[in-house]
Amino acid sequence: MLKLFRLQLIIMFAAALFYAAYAFASSDTNVPAAGEGVNTISGWVITNVQYHLADGTAKVSTVEFDLDGTADVVKVGFGSFDSKYYSCVNSNNNHWVCDVYPLVEVSAMNELQVVALGD
Repeated sequence: MLKLFRLQLIIMFAAALFYAAYAFASSDTNVPAAGEGVNTISGWVITNVQYHLADGTAKVSTVEFDLDGTADVVKVGFGSFDSKYYSCVNSNNNHWVCDVYPLVEVSAMNELQVVALGD
């Protein structure tokens, strides 16, 4: 009987400890937005996309496009075949130019992914 009481006491203590840890973790307000999908993602509209090929090849050397708003950092990727993202430079207002090195074969590209960060 005493062993059963000790087991119940241990289980109740462990449950209280786990509950307190869960409550503490879920009430952490030091991080205003953490994780994926916490805040609304507004996005930008991308227009005037231009691909430039390296001389005499079927490989992309630069990509240019316009964003409909300001951004601080912009990068591009070309699909699931490659996890590399290429940095872009704001050349004029919201017109971005991205140097692609190493060059990417046009036949390997299956999408244009634009990642933009900013206000």
